[in-house]
Formats: sequence, structure tokens, C-alpha cells
Amino acid sequence: MFEKGGTGVCNWHKCEKKYSIPDSHLRTQISYDLIIGVGIGVDRSGIGPSPMSHAVAEKCLKLYQLGYSKYVMLVSTNGINGLTEASAMASVIRDRLPEKALIVSADGNDRNTRANALTAKQLAELSSLPGDNIIVVAQQWHARRVAGVFRKVFKKVSIIKAWSEYGAAHQRRLSSALAFHVWEWIATRVFRLKGWL
Repeated sequence: MFEKGGTGVCNWHKCEKKYSIPDSHLRTQISYDLIIGVGIGVDRSGIGPSPMSHAVAEKCLKLYQLGYSKYVMLVSTNGINGLTEASAMASVIRDRLPEKALIVSADGNDRNTRANALTAKQLAELSSLPGDNIIVVAQQWHARRVAGVFRKVFKKVSIIKAWSEYGAAHQRRLSSALAFHVWEWIATRVFRLKGWL
């Protein structure tokens, strides 16, 4: 399926085909409790979001502007140089929505997608948001696992993909299609064994 050391677009499209899922149909007649953006990397310089996280932030903002929810929450794992994925994503959209509408996971201590979902649930409760009906925005080839994990933690989850270019993040697993495929294949099986999917 993947060539050794392959980083070409063709290989990334194979990852996308294997790990992506269709977007959920969003209903316009209701307001969702929350839009949650799941970060995936900061840029290699450590001063901003990776292209994937940037796309997630922009998609969250667009859904907010279209009126799907009054709140955007950004969650993430660690970053580099003290910059978390969530804070990097927030820097992209912070000036384009009201301060009270943006909830940012501050610590970056989450180590995986399951921890992201639990942090999001905790932040929703601390912010007195029901979190019964949410939209989760994830990068296209991370979407299948994100959807499965968040659906175990929240009652009703709609998933929307944020399309972005491939690679260009600080994490080695995002540097090539082969590395990402191996990472995602292992993570999916571990998450299933633990009952997180």
C-alpha cells in the first residue's frame, strides 16, 4: 500500500482513503452546543499551527460564523517550545470571534485523542455547556478515530473534516504517509483494545 519512505501526495491520499469518513450532515434548524476543534501539530518552527491545525481552526471559525454554535473549543496534545496545538489554533481565529465564544484547552497535557475528548467534556462542564449535541472538526485523515473516540464520550457527535495539505508539522509521525499509516494503524488497534473506540 505504501512505498518505503514515500512522502508523495499519492501516498497521503491512500491514508486519507483508509482513515477518513464522510462529513456528518449538519442541520441548520438547530444550534449545536459546541464546536470542538482537535489540533494536529504545530509548525516546525514552533511559532504557529501546522497546516493541519490551521485548517481545523479555520473550519471551526467558519461553522461558528454560519451560526451552528455560539461556542468554539480548541483541544490538543502537546506542542513544542511551550506552544500547544490549541493555543496555536486560537492565535489564528482569536481576533475574529468574541472572547466569550472561544474556549481553549490551556495545558496541552493531553497525550492522545481519548484525552482530548475527556478534556473537552470537562471544559464543557466547567463552562456550563451541556455538550449533548456537538460538532467535532478534525483533519481529514485523523477523522475516523476522532469520531469514534468522541462518540464514546459525548452523547451526539457530528464530524466535519478540515481539509489541509499533508505533512509540515513538528511530529515525525506526520512527516510521511508511511509513518502516519503505521502510527494510525497501531493507535486504532490500541484504542479498540482499551474500549476507547
